[in-house]
Amino acid sequence: MHKISSLATTALHHNRDALLNALRALHVTSAIIDYEGMGDSGDISTVAVTPSDCEHQLQTEKIAWQVVTRQCNDGAWESDISTRSLSVMQALHEFTLQWLELIHGGWENNDGARGTLTINAPDNQFQLEHESFYTESCHHAYEM
Repeated sequence: MHKISSLATTALHHNRDALLNALRALHVTSAIIDYEGMGDSGDISTVAVTPSDCEHQLQTEKIAWQVVTRQCNDGAWESDISTRSLSVMQALHEFTLQWLELIHGGWENNDGARGTLTINAPDNQFQLEHESFYTESCHHAYEM
């Protein structure tokens, strides 16, 4: 499991740099990605970028994206990093979920969670704000 986590961290850092470079090349100054989920499912709910008129470029421009792959060879599981091509818009979605899964795995389960990833391209800043939900319980017992 440690190797998978190490590979996931390596891929995440590569993808952060690739995404930042692509946003800067498209003159995007900020991106705000909201997510939410509960009951074992969750996903991105909104994506907003500044300037807002670059939607077409976000859908058509491609970047090299790293993912951790697992494969069973002779009964042993092996993990590695592979590269695929994604649009910048897909990369915004994937980066958010990739980072989220790495630090809050299972965020979408049970009562779920929500949050926002804010990317400030000129300042090289990625900020993830996460809110986990849970059911609280208070037990009381009395005897007389």
